[in-house]
Amino acid sequence: MTIDARTDELNARIDELSEGQRRLETILDRFVVAYLVHTPEVPRERHGQATASADRRYANFRRVVSEILAEANCPDVASTSVEQGPRD
Repeated sequence: MTIDARTDELNARIDELSEGQRRLETILDRFVVAYLVHTPEVPRERHGQATASADRRYANFRRVVSEILAEANCPDVASTSVEQGPRD
């Protein structure tokens, strides 16, 4: 394979991945908007309790994602991202 052919192949793959990322960004944006529309704000006096609950729930979420990735023989990308859960 020539360098030009390989470059064209790689550029096509980059374009494909970029489009997939744009789709994920749009999905995430819509999810956040839906969440904010349907979830009431936590009163200030309950922020500590809400943060503790969120940290616990987030840790459970991360554990489940790690288990799913392990079952699928995928690298655990969750373990390389931010380790701390949501904060107020």
